Amino acid sequence: MNKIERAYESIDRALMSGANAMIHAWNWTTGETKAQLANKTITISTVAAGTAYFVFSPICGFALTPIHILCSHILQRKNTEIEDRELKAIKSRCLDSHVVKCKDIYKSQAPFTVGGGTGVVGLGCYENEIRENLGYALIGASMILVGASEYMMRADNLPPRKNCVERGVDWLEEKVREYKAQPAVQPSFAYHQLTRF
Repeated sequence: MNKIERAYESIDRALMSGANAMIHAWNWTTGETKAQLANKTITISTVAAGTAYFVFSPICGFALTPIHILCSHILQRKNTEIEDRELKAIKSRCLDSHVVKCKDIYKSQAPFTVGGGTGVVGLGCYENEIRENLGYALIGASMILVGASEYMMRADNLPPRKNCVERGVDWLEEKVREYKAQPAVQPSFAYHQLTRF
């Protein structure tokens, strides 16, 4: 492995550890899965891109926003399918070759999506008009969010569960039930002796 591949792998490992930490925190807090978070990220990306198209030109906005919405919808369905297949493979203790292939595609294109988005944001810094700065920043942010969603889809797959508030309420209810189930404390012998007088 040459130096460039080693550098790429170390950066990828660092980004994936961040993505895994984010997915674990998201799942613990909201109970949602990685596909749900990735799809929300894609939705925000679509809003940013659609806004950018209208910032550049209303004609551009009306032409490109529906196409972007359609592509985002397809990508979101793909994410959900990957997660479903991955969960089935985990339950059956097998490896799904389609999931592995999709994750490999995400691994190869995510750095370019994030890097390209960063470059587009940088391009906007050289523009003199605030409107164009905003447009480039939104397009770049949209690309970065799509790249982030690709990293999320490569993260650990955690099952859906109740959010932290619901789990806290359940825990409190269980403690109250345990407390109510305990027998009443009988007065001690010394207490009975004292109450005679």
